[in-house]
Amino acid sequence: MPPRWYFVSLVFRFEPAALRAGRTSRKSHLVEENWELHRATSRAGACAKARKVAKVVCATPSVNLKTGEKGRWTLVGIKDCWLIYDDLADGAEIAWFQHGRMTGTQLRRLMGPKSKKLARNHRR
Repeated sequence: MPPRWYFVSLVFRFEPAALRAGRTSRKSHLVEENWELHRATSRAGACAKARKVAKVVCATPSVNLKTGEKGRWTLVGIKDCWLIYDDLADGAEIAWFQHGRMTGTQLRRLMGPKSKKLARNHRR
């Protein structure tokens, strides 16, 4: 099968390098959802490419522009992966959405039941 285009939605959470004074843990995290395009011969291949790009993002130090906190983005998981038929550039991020602060429960609700299925399929 020839390569085709896939729209992949990845969810990231911001992990500050240091906790604010007086806090031992966080109940909520800044969350972003990135949408990327990847060319692959299968849905699993597109998700693998997206995870490879996400590793670079997660390895790069970042700053929360609202608070000035230094930290890193960590990949929560792949939310969706859809086949696209248009001829577009490989790996182009087409949009992102900042979800604001979320608790672990809200984050799991955002990811939905599909995220568990995607995670199981990509452990090979």
